[in-house]
Amino acid sequence: VALARAVLAVERLREDLALRPDPVLGPGTCSVGVIGGGKAPNVVADAAWLLMDRRLLPGDGAASVRAEVEAALVREGVHDVRVADCRVGKPPLATPASCHAVHACRAALEAGGLPGATGTVAFGTDAALFAAEGVPSVVMGPGSIDQAHTANEWVEVAQVQAMARFFERLLGSDA
Repeated sequence: VALARAVLAVERLREDLALRPDPVLGPGTCSVGVIGGGKAPNVVADAAWLLMDRRLLPGDGAASVRAEVEAALVREGVHDVRVADCRVGKPPLATPASCHAVHACRAALEAGGLPGATGTVAFGTDAALFAAEGVPSVVMGPGSIDQAHTANEWVEVAQVQAMARFFERLLGSDA
């Protein structure tokens, strides 16, 4: 029951995050992805746990996210659940539209008759790790994020072929 209240506290935290968007990246997000505990349906669980994901914004880190989750639990009156571990994965990526990598990608897309519009997305990628090391980074690829990382993940062959032609244009190939 305590863990169920903690799940509701995480949901309210998600609602709070939506009210504090980054001007470029939008709001941080959080969601409960895995819940576990107990030994049998007819035995009161002596322990239960959950794993949650918190998408980071500039300025977020392990300490601030941990404090944010702990404060959300307290605000919701959840005093019998503790935050055991707080691991921060990929940092946020905010490549400015003026970056030469963005311009080069847009030009290669448009040269192939594809839209060169830019935008933001609410998912993490390794690109942020490269950007943190000074490598200009842009995230793009074939398919839809709605199909990515799902049980039935797929992408149309034509989209993969279009992406291959994009890379040829980007890299200056005549192939």
